[in-house]
Amino acid sequence: MTENWFRCGDARQAAAGYYKALRQVLRLRPDLRCGTVRCAHCGILVLSHPCNRGRRDIRCPFGCRQHHARKESNRRSAAYDHSDEGRGKKKALNARRTGTGPTRPTPPPHPDFCRAIVEYLRQIVGRIERRRVERREIAELLARVMRQRSLDFQAKPDSPGPVPRAASP
Repeated sequence: MTENWFRCGDARQAAAGYYKALRQVLRLRPDLRCGTVRCAHCGILVLSHPCNRGRRDIRCPFGCRQHHARKESNRRSAAYDHSDEGRGKKKALNARRTGTGPTRPTPPPHPDFCRAIVEYLRQIVGRIERRRVERREIAELLARVMRQRSLDFQAKPDSPGPVPRAASP
């Protein structure tokens, strides 16, 4: 984003309309004049809180704030990536992505949540079956029921595969 972007092309008309509306608002409410500041990037006059009077680092909401945030994020990332810690982490990420490095283990589910769910299921199943149900049974039940199947199902080489449906007469 370049400075004076609001003076080019279609943005020029939009900026003119904005300044016209801003002048009308300031004419009707002169007390808001103390809250006007210029954007540090493009110089557009914007309304802000009166406590920001005199600040030189305020950016307009028309793209300069986002541009500055993105630029600063890139600067922080580059600084981190050039540090020893960042280089090590990036090397590990690249190795994991290419399959040459150790994979990060999946974090275990939150233990309190799991205990609460297992205990709740143990009580419910026990009431339904009218017997005492062990936590081990619930864990086995959950492992069996919650097992995920692969999305790219392939028939085993020795099996004939899915049987085609017969055409209906």
